Formats: sequence, C-alpha cells, structure tokens
Amino acid sequence: MSLTENQYKETQEALAIVEGIVRGLKLKEFLDSIEEAESLGPILDPTLYRAAADKMHRIRRLAIALMVFQTAVFGDSKVPPRN
Repeated sequence: MSLTENQYKETQEALAIVEGIVRGLKLKEFLDSIEEAESLGPILDPTLYRAAADKMHRIRRLAIALMVFQTAVFGDSKVPPRN
C-alpha cells in the first residue's frame, strides 16, 4: 500500500516536527535525574515512588529510545548503560 501525496507530506512534516523536538532534548541529563529519583525515591517517599514507578520506567525507556534516535540522526549522543 502506498501513500497518497497528502499522506506523504503529512508524514514528512510530522517527522520534521519530531526531529526539531528531539534535537533540543538533554536526554543524558534527564536520565541522570531519573536515576537519582530511582535511587532516592524509595527511601524518601516509598508510597509516592510506588505510585509513580511504572510511569517513570516507561518514560525512562522512551528517553533511552530517543537517545538512540539522536545518535542515528545527529550522531552526538550516547546511550547510558542499563542499571
């Protein structure tokens, strides 16, 4: 199945928007903050940590995937090791 001309243009525009958003993200620093929260959260506020842990883990996986995207597209990021 091929795209119509309009679908092609919409996809191209959406990808350009994604590129612009991801280019400016400081994902290494963001992941460092998540790592700190994962280390301290269970100690400082176990109830809040348990309530937010699943969402934080999903966001962490997304940030790592976007770092891979940054490396592929811009060539200037490194994927952090998984703890």
